[in-house]
Amino acid sequence: IIIYSTTISQPYQLDLLSVPVQDGALWVDRKLNVAITRAKKQFFLTGNAALLARNDIYRDFLATLTPYQQTDSEQKQTGLS
Repeated sequence: IIIYSTTISQPYQLDLLSVPVQDGALWVDRKLNVAITRAKKQFFLTGNAALLARNDIYRDFLATLTPYQQTDSEQKQTGLS
């Protein structure tokens, strides 16, 4: 299980988080690539989706993810929805 937390809150911080390099015809973020490829069973990404979507690589990656949604019983237990 890999938990990848992107603790950025300002657009300029995207340049610190993501340093894409060209690998053939593709642009790759090596840090994100390592985190994803190390995950054997589950990969969790936390962060501000709207801010991350300003980056081409993260926008493409976010489009492939399945957001977590609470079940009805979880909502009743936590009182959150």
